[in-house]
Amino acid sequence: DDARRESGEMASSIARDGSMDPTLIDVALTPEESAARANRKVRFRQHLVQTHAEKELVDAFARMYRMNETPEDPLEWLLTYFERDMHAQMERAEKLAVNYKRELQKAESEREELLAKVNTLEENVRSLKTANDDLKEIANRRVLGVVDDGGFGGGGNSDTEALKEAVARDAKKEKKEKKEKKEKKSKKE
Repeated sequence: DDARRESGEMASSIARDGSMDPTLIDVALTPEESAARANRKVRFRQHLVQTHAEKELVDAFARMYRMNETPEDPLEWLLTYFERDMHAQMERAEKLAVNYKRELQKAESEREELLAKVNTLEENVRSLKTANDDLKEIANRRVLGVVDDGGFGGGGNSDTEALKEAVARDAKKEKKEKKEKKEKKSKKE
């Protein structure tokens, strides 16, 4: 192990110098492990650059360096430095929350109006279905001769003859109504 330590094949010197990080203990590293750790460092640095964290940290330390007096507690100064952005972000977030709340209230009110319209339309559909069922029942009574409307049902006709008579009568009635509509239309012109 001493030979490996001298040749540089051992873990970080931070671990040897008393670091409490258990991931940095003195262990022999294979060339692949050594390359993997080096790649991890490169990837981490690239991540810091891509997320602009490196720039922010450098700017913070540069600002602290340029100060006339060194802060008594540099860590507290750094926390305060980075909080400035948090306050601005919180204010923006609060404004957005107010806008979103207004939009949500508007959408909920529109939803309530639409639900009321849907309920009205559903009620109309139910009443139309009821009216349709009533009309079907009346038509069935007529066809079967239950209703005596002056011409069939009481004269000894069979159901088939009654049906034929009802269809013929309805056809005559439709012709008459169409003729009346044409006459009314021609009078208006």
